[in-house]
Amino acid sequence: MKNIESIINPLKWIIALLLAVFVVACGSGGGTPASASKDMTAYSLAGVTGTITGSSIAVTMPHGTNVTALIATFTTTGANLKVGTSTQSSGTTTNNFTAPVIYTVTAEDGTTATYTVSVNVSVSSANAMTTYSLAGISGTINKTAKTIAVTLPFGSSTTQVATFTSTGMSVKVGTVMQVSGITANDFTAPVAYIVTSADGTPVTYTVTVNVALITDKAITAYSIGGVAGIISGAASPFSIAVTVPNGTSVTSLIATLTSTGQGQPKVLGVNQLSGTTANNFTGVVAYT
Repeated sequence: MKNIESIINPLKWIIALLLAVFVVACGSGGGTPASASKDMTAYSLAGVTGTITGSSIAVTMPHGTNVTALIATFTTTGANLKVGTSTQSSGTTTNNFTAPVIYTVTAEDGTTATYTVSVNVSVSSANAMTTYSLAGISGTINKTAKTIAVTLPFGSSTTQVATFTSTGMSVKVGTVMQVSGITANDFTAPVAYIVTSADGTPVTYTVTVNVALITDKAITAYSIGGVAGIISGAASPFSIAVTVPNGTSVTSLIATLTSTGQGQPKVLGVNQLSGTTANNFTGVVAYT
């Protein structure tokens, strides 16, 4: 009996030792090591996809975009993403992109990678001539044909200073920069204005000036309170219709008008000064 126990007891210890080694081996060999992956795989701002190059991300936003509070949508292989100490949530967190923004991606194993996001805003391609006048007389702008027509009263000089507004960065005639209300040009022949946008795209508007003949006596433009009148008729008497807003008092309205006649138009013998003379429009008002 003692011989059997002397054999069994050592075997128990050997078996226990083998089981301990097996458990340790299973514990150390069966676990998954923490991932070191920390890539930024996709990035966009307001639907505009960023270009990821190495650790840099570039995004070009449309002209006029306010970049002070943009929300990024992104995907990453890392465990978390921060800007400074602020945790970033895709589609939720706002950041100010007036300067480059640095994102820190942290992997599962605690290692980090940084990505620098730079945002540029596109410059404007707008290059329209929006208003144009000579000697206070508004030109008719044809936006499609890029032409401007102005009819000056009889006896007007063809050398005039234009007043204009445009959506472009610069306006030139030839190589001469044009300044509204200051630069004079000779309009004996059509004058080509070149309006250039902020992104460098030019467009040419051709201004043609006609000086009315001594026999001309037309009212060419008419408005009341900023509401343009509709001039109609093929021969005298012509008619001008103006529809003013509901509730407008018509007993003392001031008209703004241009005409090709000599001197000022008259109403019942009273000279009419554009933008100054008031009339009672409760009835029909006849201009001569």
